[in-house]
Amino acid sequence: MFDHEMEESRKGQVQITDVDSEVLQEMLRFMYTGEIPQEKLEKMADELLAAADKYQLDRLKVICEDVMRSNLSVDNAADILVLADRHNGTQLKSLAIDFINSHAEEIMETTGWQSLIKNNPQLVADAFRALVRSQGSPLFPPAKRFKKS
Repeated sequence: MFDHEMEESRKGQVQITDVDSEVLQEMLRFMYTGEIPQEKLEKMADELLAAADKYQLDRLKVICEDVMRSNLSVDNAADILVLADRHNGTQLKSLAIDFINSHAEEIMETTGWQSLIKNNPQLVADAFRALVRSQGSPLFPPAKRFKKS
């Protein structure tokens, strides 16, 4: 963008308006030092995950996913599932689905789950599909087939 006749080239600066300034500061700290203070990471892992995905900072993305994985609970599992799906966190998504399936009764009572049903039915289907696969056998016996004469 600085090599072409664009506004950023003329002004010599880039405006980033879709990332919170504190998140951007920590992302830049990570880019320069490879580190983020743990308390900042705990506080903004979800926002840092989004920024890391957008700017293709794979190592930061993995670190954020690890923090979210260690903080996974009944109250936030549905939200973490949405974030993992939105930001291509395949392992985090799989873990969230497994957690949801093993705590289904409790999670179904949360507002996060109700929001998931309403706004992300495909993720509900993914969770159900994983639950069925984990059962190892069909939930119902196969229907009988009649011979055609």
